[in-house]
This record gives sequence, C-alpha cells and structure tokens, in this order.
Amino acid sequence: MRRPAWLPGLEQISTWGQVLKTWSITALTAGAAVISAIGLYRTLTSDAVVIEPIRVPSAFEQRGFTAEIATARLLDEVAAFERQQSSAKDRVSILSRERADELMNMQAVSVKGLDTQTIQGMVREALGIVPRRITGDVTLAGADDEPTYRIRLRRQPENRVIVDLTTGGDPQTVLRKTAIALIEAVDPMIAASIHWRARDEENAMRMVDEVLANDTPDDDKYGLNLRGYIHITKGRHQQALEDFAAIMRIDPAFAPAHFMSSWAYRMQGDLDRARDEAQRCIDLAPGRSWGYLAMARVHLARGEIDPAASMFLTMVEKRPDALQPFVQASGFLLEHGRPSDAGRVARAGLRLFPESAVLEATLGDALSQSGDAFQASRAYRRALRLDGANARATKGLAALEGGGR
Repeated sequence: MRRPAWLPGLEQISTWGQVLKTWSITALTAGAAVISAIGLYRTLTSDAVVIEPIRVPSAFEQRGFTAEIATARLLDEVAAFERQQSSAKDRVSILSRERADELMNMQAVSVKGLDTQTIQGMVREALGIVPRRITGDVTLAGADDEPTYRIRLRRQPENRVIVDLTTGGDPQTVLRKTAIALIEAVDPMIAASIHWRARDEENAMRMVDEVLANDTPDDDKYGLNLRGYIHITKGRHQQALEDFAAIMRIDPAFAPAHFMSSWAYRMQGDLDRARDEAQRCIDLAPGRSWGYLAMARVHLARGEIDPAASMFLTMVEKRPDALQPFVQASGFLLEHGRPSDAGRVARAGLRLFPESAVLEATLGDALSQSGDAFQASRAYRRALRLDGANARATKGLAALEGGGR
C-alpha cells in the first residue's frame, strides 16, 4: 500500500526520537564524570532540597528498613510520584539530584580524587549558599493490633516542620504516604497534578487552592490551567473559560492555556473559536504537541478525517521522544479505518518504547484488522507479558482464538 502524502516517514521519526533519547542519556552520563560550570551552578542554586537520612524505629529496622534504606525508598517513592505528574510546566525534581543518587546508589562519583558532594560543598561555601535540607524521623505512635507511626520532616536550617503525618501500614506503605505528603509540602503544583492523574479531584483541587494562595505566584497560571482541565472533565466549560481569562491577565502568551480554552470551546460546540485557540497554541509553542492535538480534535469534530490524521502525525514529529503522541496517533488511525498506517505508527513507537503494552496491543489490533492473525496474536501476547491486565490485548487474543475454533 502506498504511503499517503500526509504520513511522514515514521522510520525517520523513530530515528530522531532515538537520537533525542540517546542524547539525553549521554548528557546525564557525561555529567557524572565532568561537572560543567553552568550545570554545577544550576544545581547549587536550584530550589531542590537534600534529604538527610531519616531516623526510624526498631520496627522498621527489624524489617530491613535502616535509616539509609528507608531514605532511599522514600526517594524512590517521590520519584515514582513525580513521574505521574502531568503539569504543563517543565518542572525539575523536588530533590537534589546528586543527593538522591548518593542515597539510592550508596556511592559517590569521583572527579579527579574529589567526590561531587565535596566539590559542591566547597563551591556552596565560597558563594555563601545555604542548601535547603530536610531532616526527619519516624516514631512508633501506637502498637495495638496494627502499629501506627508518626512521621515528622523538618526543613533546615530554620527547623520548620513541613510534614507531620500519623499513619499505619508496613514500612513501604508508610514511606509512600510520606512521599506524597512531602511533595505536597515542597511543590503543591506537582502534587495537584499527581492527584489529578490519579483521578483524585478533591485533593487535586485542594492543592490548586494551595498554589493560588501560597507565595509562588509564578505557579498561579499552572494551577489555574489544571483547574480548567478539571472543570472541563466535569462539564463545567464556562468555569474553565473563566480560569482561562484569569490566565490571560497573567500571561497572554501561555500556550497550554490556549490548548485548554480550545478544548472548552470545542465542548461547547464553538468550533471556530476552538480552531482559533488551537492555532494560537501552535503559534506560541510550535515545538510542542499541545496545539496539534487541539487542532486534530477540532478537525475530528468537523468530520475532517484526513486533516485530523495529519495533525496527529505532526504530534509524533514534534515529540518523537515522548510516548503519548504515538499512542494517540496510532489509536486515532486505527479507530478511523487505517490499520496499516496505525501499525506503522505503533511499530515506530515501539522502537523507542519497547515496554509499552498499549502500543503492542494497538499493533495487535492493527494487524488483526489487516488480516494477519498470526502476527496479531504475537503482538497481543507481548502486550500481556508487559501488562497482564491489558484489556485490549485480552479481548483481541480471545477474539482470535475464538474465531479459530
């Protein structure tokens, strides 16, 4: 089948994406061996925090959770939560990268006889920089049928309590609850995004209220934008547009807000304004996928399938290093009767993201619709090996096996 004119060379796109991913990994690896002046200065002067080993009770130690291990597990949980956040802001981790690595890997990186922490300590001292540190302890609060623990984390040097939590459960569960409480205390915008991603609207809105009330006004537009998304998902489109208007008073060139307003106008049926807002988003952020997704959805609402497909593929071109554009583009093409093209997109994505059960299942559907039952079965089985609960793969495999009897 001849490739349509609007479908770019996905092999080339996949190559670009691999280059971007490889470049990122190489840059991080090089940074471990050589500390550049700019990178070091940014690390030293960032708002990131350093977590000192937290003190733990004997009940933790008896289960293998020493102070060092418990702190490393806490960092793991923070990192896992941060990967779930979907804020429009390109945010950095709340944690000091070099300290997190030290605690998780239990080793320091040597640079000509001096470890990274020593060098950074010397430069901090020379610049008069006081690092933000977090200390804390876990104490036994009650030991009836099931023990409960009190976790207190303090920000230094002011010794201010930022987390005071009493909870029960095994050590890992306690540390997981502590992690989200710590994120809420240090960066409520990240916390709001995490809660919304977990479909916890109440806590997401609570954190947005914190963002709008605290002393970090730069985050207000991100909080309003997320609140607008929540309003739209609940059918409160006019309230979302009120949040959009508030953002425009802060920053008229804030591209993600134009994506949000396009979505709200589209849900209200005002496709002309939805198109205009999508185009504004593209104009303001041509290198990001937001505007192209918004425009694709406007075309789809108008029944313009080919232009919508073109926009979905442009998303892949703009973000070949990200999974979601591949998922959205392949899913759209599959849904609209283009299984061959959907399979091409899914394969291109899998070359970059081989652990994606969603793309494997989509590839299985594309192959099944194209009549290649054998390869479809293999794709479904790969998807289930990656995610045994993948409903699409389970359903597709059952349909193939049922049809074969």
